[in-house]
Amino acid sequence: MVGRSWQMLLLGVDLSTNYGASGTEGPLTRHLHPCFSQVSSCILDGEMVGFNVEQDCIGTKGEGLDVKHLADGKDFQQCYCVFDILMLNDRVLTSLPYTQRLALLAQHLQPLSGRLIITSSQEASGKETVVEALNQAIELREEGIMLKLASSIYKPNSRSSGWYKVKPEYVDGLMDQLDLLIVGGYYGGGRRRSGVSHFLVAAASGEGHWVSVTSVGSGYSMAELASLLARLQPHWRTWDSPPPHLVLGSGGTVPDLWLPPQHSAVLQVTCWLRHGEPSFFNLHV
Repeated sequence: MVGRSWQMLLLGVDLSTNYGASGTEGPLTRHLHPCFSQVSSCILDGEMVGFNVEQDCIGTKGEGLDVKHLADGKDFQQCYCVFDILMLNDRVLTSLPYTQRLALLAQHLQPLSGRLIITSSQEASGKETVVEALNQAIELREEGIMLKLASSIYKPNSRSSGWYKVKPEYVDGLMDQLDLLIVGGYYGGGRRRSGVSHFLVAAASGEGHWVSVTSVGSGYSMAELASLLARLQPHWRTWDSPPPHLVLGSGGTVPDLWLPPQHSAVLQVTCWLRHGEPSFFNLHV
């Protein structure tokens, strides 16, 4: 709620004091007042997350964050991800179609990097669009996607209102695990450009050769990634010419760096199975 005071509820539990019931003194709420345009009161649906300031991204569940007690000046800070708006200036919006609620959300809320995130959305009209969006979410180290009918209204505590959560582990027969070797590395984007954030992994093909399978870049915490990179750091080689032991398969693109097999690490990789063939991959450390 915006105005003179804020109220933060989680499953009916009042957590206002953890984020700031006062708009000028709270660890999170004091940052949010400029984000609202022509708003005297509102009810939002969203999720509180830990935002990694250094890496410029949302922390994963593997970080073991206690978001309620995060304080400024640390590696992570409190951040609110907004999914929906249910009331605006004392007007109840739950009976409006989802597309109209999104339009009102965009009109009255201004995102603030690391503090207030409005989740992105796109129109989908077929299975291929959904598969592409889910694959992109996995590449971005996200858990999955939500499918929502554009005409759906908001129904609290309902799982049959045209909303569907899609994660790889939710679909029977879709997951399997492979042990693959890191053979290459890709630099990240943005603030992560200076370091490796994705890996090219490969399977042994005999006679000392390795065939790349795919690139992976999710499923680990930042601490796990830092530990792995510290172990591999002395052994990276620039891609001046293709190393003789590595064959780039259909699932791999030319990496920025490569690794000698004897100095690499074997990773357990969780993959999707589509028509019996591995398709999308997610690193599990």
